[in-house]
Amino acid sequence: MRIVAVVMLLALSGAALPGFAEEFTVIAPTTVTNGGNTVDGDDTLTIDDTASIVTAGSSAIVTTGDNNTIINRGLVSSDVNAVDPNGDGVTITIINHGTIRSDADAIDVQNDDSVDITNYGTISARTYPIDVFNSPSVVVRNFGTIRNDETSSARNVLDLDGDNSAGSAGYVYNAGTITNGAVDAAIYLRDFNEVAVVNSGTLTRVGTPTNNQGLIEVVDAADGLTLHNSGRILALGGGVALEYANDGRSDTYFLDGSVISGSTYFNGSSIENAHFHFGAGVSGRYQFGGFSSSGFVSTPGNQPGDLASINVENGAYVVDGDYLNVVDLSLQNATTRNVVGLLGQLHHRGARTSGGITTSDAIGDGDNWFGVFGYYSDSSDASFAGDYSGAGVGVQRGGQLSNGLDYYLGATALNSDSEADVGFDSTGYGLVAGLSQVKPTGLGWSLDVGVMHLNSERTINDTTVVATGLDSAEEDYLVGYVSPALQFHNVLGFQEMISLRYAAIVQEAQDYAFASTTQRIGSSVAHYVAAEFLKAIELNNGMIFDYGFTIGSTNTSDTDIRVDGLTNTAADHSWGEGEAMVGLTIGQLRSELRRSSEGRTVVSFDWQQTF
Repeated sequence: MRIVAVVMLLALSGAALPGFAEEFTVIAPTTVTNGGNTVDGDDTLTIDDTASIVTAGSSAIVTTGDNNTIINRGLVSSDVNAVDPNGDGVTITIINHGTIRSDADAIDVQNDDSVDITNYGTISARTYPIDVFNSPSVVVRNFGTIRNDETSSARNVLDLDGDNSAGSAGYVYNAGTITNGAVDAAIYLRDFNEVAVVNSGTLTRVGTPTNNQGLIEVVDAADGLTLHNSGRILALGGGVALEYANDGRSDTYFLDGSVISGSTYFNGSSIENAHFHFGAGVSGRYQFGGFSSSGFVSTPGNQPGDLASINVENGAYVVDGDYLNVVDLSLQNATTRNVVGLLGQLHHRGARTSGGITTSDAIGDGDNWFGVFGYYSDSSDASFAGDYSGAGVGVQRGGQLSNGLDYYLGATALNSDSEADVGFDSTGYGLVAGLSQVKPTGLGWSLDVGVMHLNSERTINDTTVVATGLDSAEEDYLVGYVSPALQFHNVLGFQEMISLRYAAIVQEAQDYAFASTTQRIGSSVAHYVAAEFLKAIELNNGMIFDYGFTIGSTNTSDTDIRVDGLTNTAADHSWGEGEAMVGLTIGQLRSELRRSSEGRTVVSFDWQQTF
């Protein structure tokens, strides 16, 4: 059955009244029913957005029986436990779009009950916003705000205790904000057979603890813990951010967007079963240890007390006593990809080396020409560089040499910028030049060279930086490229172009001086090869429509990494990428749209004029 609460003040316990009223004042413990029906099993109680259940001295909502659902869009409030399901081994589902608040527990689930809670609104309490005890199954999804309003006593925001049975599971997904106003955990899970935590939102603790309490604390997950973090875990008053007190396997995934302020503390032998995984885009200095002791860690497997494994998707790590330093190479890879994008914009005798075809008489022999181009690539979670965007603009001036070869000289400016707090922002300028022999039909060739000066700011996740967990440093360095290409124009007779390109892209070594560490990324070379097919159609109104696709592959060299004098090597990295494109030329102006297999969208334009 479905029971809809439309009252302003309501308490659930004691003797029954015949039904609801628009307003009802509770002066003693009372059970309010709807037509004689209580919430006693297979029932749904809905509190509309204009309704309130506010009590003093007794819980706002009490249920009995199995398989009940509470949907709150209004206000549920009490000076004791606000929502207090009763039963033994029952299942309760709570969906909150409004506000649930209490001076005690906002939601209190006991007696071996299974619970599924989804929050889109606000849940707050002075003790435990969500308190679950001896449960075989707990699922909490938060898209809103859950907070502990206490500022002095030790209280967990999500205090979730399992029954330690085979198959028991605790699952927390946070895409909102969970805040502890005092000194305890935002998420605490204990005695579940299996635990999973996914955080893409924000976890904060305001107070300064005097023990090893973590913002996320997991105790005795016998069959394993999995933690995925792409959000913020911030110990605003310092202390431990992650505490592992289980002897089973744990897998922690630090993904693009991950920021942690506070140390990682392993209680007992849990470190020897701990596996750390760092995704593309994640660089950091991760401190190990508790409130009053360091947590020395060395290369995995060397001795008891070491991490079981450390996996870095897009770089390398260096272990330095209490610190695990992860150096991500997303900036290097994004720079390589931006140079490849630049090469797709350059012209030879007015015909682009890739990504477009002009009519054969667009620029005649001996003509001089001038061109302007620009492009923008939106952000996407690329496997080689995390979530980033790229852009570039440039000018070219070209003509023909006495030996009949075509040439151009030009200048360009580039930018690459990651979307996450941990990432990079790189800007630069450079000079470009090229020679070519372009023919309306048959085989042509081109050679492009360029050198650019980049200023790049890298931001890492330094867990020793209280409150923000962020530290930044800048470096200036050079990037150069050499790129030969072959073009087969109209060999099939329908205004097509097939091109084969190779590019060697060299980046100078870089030194970044952060507040608490220095990182050196050695020089590197990336090799890019691609094949492109383009088809042009000249429309009746003189416009040219073209379309095609590109298949490319990039391979980077091994790169030496040095952190505070300690070294490691980032192994070579390869990735492939395909692009589909359409373009339209109107007079001297051409525009183009590309979509890559990595999910990036690239828009570009170019304009040219003879003189």
